[in-house]
Amino acid sequence: MHGLNKYFKLMYKDIIIQKGILLLVVFYILMPCFINNEMYKSSLFIVTNMMIVSEILFANISYFYVEEKSKGNLLLITTSYTRSDIAVSKYLFLMALGFVQLLITYCIVYANLGSQIVNLKNLYDFILNILFLNITVAFVTPLCFFQFSALAKTFVACMICSVIECVPMVINFGRYTYCLSLNEIIFFSVLVSAVSVCGSIFVSNKIFKSRDL
Repeated sequence: MHGLNKYFKLMYKDIIIQKGILLLVVFYILMPCFINNEMYKSSLFIVTNMMIVSEILFANISYFYVEEKSKGNLLLITTSYTRSDIAVSKYLFLMALGFVQLLITYCIVYANLGSQIVNLKNLYDFILNILFLNITVAFVTPLCFFQFSALAKTFVACMICSVIECVPMVINFGRYTYCLSLNEIIFFSVLVSAVSVCGSIFVSNKIFKSRDL
């Protein structure tokens, strides 16, 4: 519990440093209310994926510029927290941010459409949204720890997120995923999420520990 409390404190400090993130959260919480219900009925996974990926993108961009200006990590390193603690807390914060957005979006969709979206396909969509959330966090978050300019990191992050948003629209995921059993899709999603996030945290730690702050 003490270890978890450490990460909660770091996430809280992150929010204090990035005050603008609160406006971003409010904006994305309200966004699902203004999307046509027909879009949800036809492509719930794709619409939700675009919202979550863009939220993670803008949260990272906000961090890039705040960090460049205030050197927030330097302030945290002067406390009792290690660089590894800071890196892990960044991942936990972004995954929590995306997961809360995912839950709110599905709750709003259910409130509007009710039993029309209660089916196995949309359960698969929910699991795939979690998978793509984790993949987005895994591929974009290491940029926070590189010593590049905020502009350069923003450009790379936009390219990565554009690919993650476009892949489900270009590839017919139904052909590969909806034919799997529920246990298979859960196993696949957990495996890919665990490998990608753990690998990403390892890379971020290596990068961050080698930085000369």
